[in-house]
Amino acid sequence: DGKKVMLVSVDVHRPAAILQLETLANEIGALHCQSVRTIALGRIAGQTWQEMAQEFKVSVSTLSSFYRRSCQRFKSILEQKI
Repeated sequence: DGKKVMLVSVDVHRPAAILQLETLANEIGALHCQSVRTIALGRIAGQTWQEMAQEFKVSVSTLSSFYRRSCQRFKSILEQKI
């Protein structure tokens, strides 16, 4: 059906966990993103959605939708910290 699987590391405090997830993604042919933070930092650094979508090998709409959904999940935590 044209959909792709992307594994995203949420345990950003354990580099070994990130590496393990990346290894698993490579073994099963899935895409891998270190974390939602990777996308946020890319946007802050001026990367366009198009550039990042090419980097992750997904469509712009898939990447931006994933980012928005992830931000919604962390919305209450972010609001408490800001």
